[in-house]
Amino acid sequence: MSDANQKKCWIYPCIGALIWIPIVSIIFIFQKNYIAAFAVSIFFALGVGYVLEYAPWKLPEMPVRKLYLGYVAIFIVSAVSVMYLWYPEDFCKVRNISSWIGFFPLFIPFFLLKNKNWNEMQSSEKKTNKNKLKKVKRHKKTKQTKKIQKISVTKTAAKVVKKTTKKTQRKPQKRARS
Repeated sequence: MSDANQKKCWIYPCIGALIWIPIVSIIFIFQKNYIAAFAVSIFFALGVGYVLEYAPWKLPEMPVRKLYLGYVAIFIVSAVSVMYLWYPEDFCKVRNISSWIGFFPLFIPFFLLKNKNWNEMQSSEKKTNKNKLKKVKRHKKTKQTKKIQKISVTKTAAKVVKKTTKKTQRKPQKRARS
């Protein structure tokens, strides 16, 4: 994966996961709850700002999972805030806590990324690219060597043919008369 694609794989999913926030903000505006709409919009702006400012390529030595932790924190705080603004009277009831199970998939990257940072991910990417290039070069070399072998075989065959034709085309020697 190229460097630009890795950057896209950080930015697009993070912003895509936050896209529900402005939609909820629009709903709050239609309900004429402007304070809630403004508060929710601030969380979207914080999320997008965090994703762009604390991108792994800007802090290449920091583990990516630590950077991701900030994003997850903003995501969870915004979700909790929306839940509170939407259902202020039912917010602390037990039945709403069961909806928190939906947040567990957000923590999967913590286990997958381990302590990798941007530089390590780039170096592993370069190693795999180098291995692929070596294979391609070997393949090209074998094709080239086969061509060279064919050419050398045809050249040597041509030389052999020339020598044999020269031998057969020798002028007959004059025999001495006795």
